[in-house]
Amino acid sequence: MQERGIPIAAVAKMKPWMLIAMVALPACEMARKASGAPVLDAKLALEAQADGKTVAGLETASEQLRAMASLPMEFHIRGLVDTLKLGDRMDDVLETMIVLYEREEIGMFWPLLEASLGEAAGPGGDYTEFEQTMIVQRNHVMADRSEPILSKGSAFIAVGALHLPGQEGFIELLRAKGFTLTRAQ
Repeated sequence: MQERGIPIAAVAKMKPWMLIAMVALPACEMARKASGAPVLDAKLALEAQADGKTVAGLETASEQLRAMASLPMEFHIRGLVDTLKLGDRMDDVLETMIVLYEREEIGMFWPLLEASLGEAAGPGGDYTEFEQTMIVQRNHVMADRSEPILSKGSAFIAVGALHLPGQEGFIELLRAKGFTLTRAQ
């Protein structure tokens, strides 16, 4: 963490999932963030506000943190160890995820993680509870909160790519609510 410019005193106070996020980020992203560039969520919100658009969240940061904190500490520690074991291969995993996203093959994210992390990411592994808590349950909340926004029309909604695929993915949940989704051109 010292190599990434994070003081050891700060590291000692961080939860394992915060450390995972910092270890998983490639050096170029750390440098981009250090230069003051906003993360994608903030960038989208700032641009929308600059265009005079109303910005609303589908969940709060507090809700996200509570969901993460609800997972057992042992899971977080194993996740940190798994991430550290990847070492420099973490950059390869992230780059592969970008390629899969650009190819519109986001359904391959979990198989990629299974191949990278081994059994822990497979069915019944440590990451099954993570997927339920951090993806599926939040998908339902976000879909429910999207309904009144979408019903008004002319809405743009952005969610992370892991929230999109699957029967309980954000897209299918909105379709189940009667919305017709089409690809942007």
